[in-house]
Amino acid sequence: MHTPKISVVLPVYNVAAYLPAALASLAQQTERDLEIIAVNDGSTDNSLALLESAALKDPRITIITQANGGLSAARNTALAVARGRWIAFLDSDDWLSPDTLATWLAQAEAQEVQMLIGNGFRFQQTPDDRFATLCRKQLWGQVVDGPAWAIHAERVREWPHWVWLQLTRRDFIESLGVRFVPGMLHEDSPWTLQLVLAAQRIGFCEAPLYGYRRNPVSIVRSPSTTMLSRRASSHIDIVALLDTLAEQHRQQPNLRRALLRYANKRGNHFRKLVWKLPRWSPVRRELMRDFVAAGGVRTMFKGGDCARNAAQALLCWLSARVPVL
Repeated sequence: MHTPKISVVLPVYNVAAYLPAALASLAQQTERDLEIIAVNDGSTDNSLALLESAALKDPRITIITQANGGLSAARNTALAVARGRWIAFLDSDDWLSPDTLATWLAQAEAQEVQMLIGNGFRFQQTPDDRFATLCRKQLWGQVVDGPAWAIHAERVREWPHWVWLQLTRRDFIESLGVRFVPGMLHEDSPWTLQLVLAAQRIGFCEAPLYGYRRNPVSIVRSPSTTMLSRRASSHIDIVALLDTLAEQHRQQPNLRRALLRYANKRGNHFRKLVWKLPRWSPVRRELMRDFVAAGGVRTMFKGGDCARNAAQALLCWLSARVPVL
């Protein structure tokens, strides 16, 4: 059986308004040796019909339909059947420039890397409306190991953890047994941390090829108490993971420091999310209790080795003591 060069993971859930553009961008890729694994995650709009129509025109598209389990579950389903030498991800409301996958693949193979971190841009309605480049401070054109990248990312305060900017060897993923955490929001962070810290060769492609849509109805922009609390809860888990990884790398003090400083940053994200909840909300108090119980404030202080980070840790500590601030 032929092994495709790239397996593209495409999770789909109620994105009928944006899915045609994403599918068209895949059809226009100059790299043709692809398999496109579209996981219909229990959509209730006509997303499935759009996928089926596209699959009639493009035999590279495989459709898997499952009950709604969330983004992580959909990606894991696709990973379980992927056959390509490389894995790429496309969110179904985003867009790829025609030469994205060809460019990433050519550089990744030339540099013999395990992971390539690409670049992209934000847009609102159409890719022609691009208004911001996603990454500006990466090690463009270089090849480094994962710890070196983590130290650099913290030094320049730019951690592009987004899975859709990554082209990764499938055998590398499988050797580590890495999967997304079901039900977790901000699930890209644990995935990326596990891969990066094990990687011996990571490359970086500067061209902003991936189009990230600023979707006004996406989960990360929802003001609902449920979504805010789920996002905050995910940050508790991420801070705990970073603390664990930092302790595992005690013999590498620069890497340990970078991971703890990143934990401080994610803890500050947690605080900001909690502050968006109603002041007297029991959910707000419960989240702060969970954060303290998980050692989040302690971890933030461990990563507070500069004035800015120390101030963020102090704010979180005060919020924990007086959660109605």
